[in-house]
Amino acid sequence: MADTNDYIREKKKSLLRRRIVRGTADAPEPLSGGMEEETQEIEEQLARRKKKKLAGAALLALCAAAGILLGWYYLNHKTYSGYTLLGQTTLEGGGMAEYSSFQGNILKYSRDGAACYSDSGEMLWNQSYEMKEPLLEISGEYAVIADRQGYSIYIFGPEGCTGQADTVMPVTKAQVADQGVVAVILEGSSSNLIKFYDRTGTELEIELKTMIDEYGYPLDIGLSPDGQQLAVAYIYMDAGTMKNKVVFYNFDVGKNQPDRVVGVFMEYESAMIGEVAFLGSEWACAFADDRIDFYSLQNALSPELAKSVSYEGQEIQSVFHSGSCAGVIAEGESADGARQMHIYNAQGEELFSTEVVMAYTHAEFSGDYILLYNDTNCQIYGMNGSTIYQGTLEGTITKCIPVSRNRILQIGGQVLSELKLK
Repeated sequence: MADTNDYIREKKKSLLRRRIVRGTADAPEPLSGGMEEETQEIEEQLARRKKKKLAGAALLALCAAAGILLGWYYLNHKTYSGYTLLGQTTLEGGGMAEYSSFQGNILKYSRDGAACYSDSGEMLWNQSYEMKEPLLEISGEYAVIADRQGYSIYIFGPEGCTGQADTVMPVTKAQVADQGVVAVILEGSSSNLIKFYDRTGTELEIELKTMIDEYGYPLDIGLSPDGQQLAVAYIYMDAGTMKNKVVFYNFDVGKNQPDRVVGVFMEYESAMIGEVAFLGSEWACAFADDRIDFYSLQNALSPELAKSVSYEGQEIQSVFHSGSCAGVIAEGESADGARQMHIYNAQGEELFSTEVVMAYTHAEFSGDYILLYNDTNCQIYGMNGSTIYQGTLEGTITKCIPVSRNRILQIGGQVLSELKLK
């Protein structure tokens, strides 16, 4: 604006000088009309020039935004077909083991003990034990390893083992909450116990005892992230017929409820419930052999069956879940019987579905990715349904862990390989 005023002022001075030179200073003519017209013309020229600059800047910004959007879309939908080996290292310890991603690191566990490694293969901690059949569950910053049909429980945090407990009856199932609370099913001859331990292995006062001939046999348990809610899948006899049900317990607001039961769902009849899981603090799901049911626990004292997805007449081959999503791979949905993978959010809304062609032995969520793999082949999907990688990996695949969209860790035997997709 300052430049514009200076320009107009100089124009007025120039015009006045010209008139003085012509000898009209004693009888000056009105300057306002001509000057106003010239000023208006100058302002209009400057306004047009400013509009052009603004339009050019807007066009550049639009092109930049479009470029960023196209780049983002490309990176999030790009399919890689090959890889380069960035490095390899040998993981110390015993040979026969299983692996899992844990707190951005790698948790290795076997019948002889557990160890945690960084993604570069450096051992961070290890714990020895003896188990016949170790089972692992992870939630938040904690993991539990229990001896199936044995009597030992080990609880692990970011720095290693935080506690250990011995049980009086064999363990059949175990779950852990985000803060390290552990729930286990203990199997008896005529009754079962569901007991709870804190992260140090100290037994808590909470205990659920179920008589098999009255309440049924607990097949599976799901523990909420805060450790305050429990879902149990029971199988029981009713007039000589085997039936199934899901029961929800609440150990916080449900203290005044009989046996702390806040919800019982008997809709399953003879449909076998293989697994129950929490998908966050307010949602849970139950995997039956003919459907998936999604439960809302937004009202903690009155859980509701929010949605049921039926797979009746189809063979469910695999089910898997994360802390917020559930997945199913089923056969027989199309005319050619091709398998389809369906991914759902916690509310039971389908995020995407895709055909599964490869033969796989593992189907699982890993962070923001979905993995299907066998000993030699691997397929990685993004949560938007895009195929990130599909192909073979050199050597044996014991475990595959995506680190980013174009970088994965492959564990085969005791060898950790870092791969960059291309």
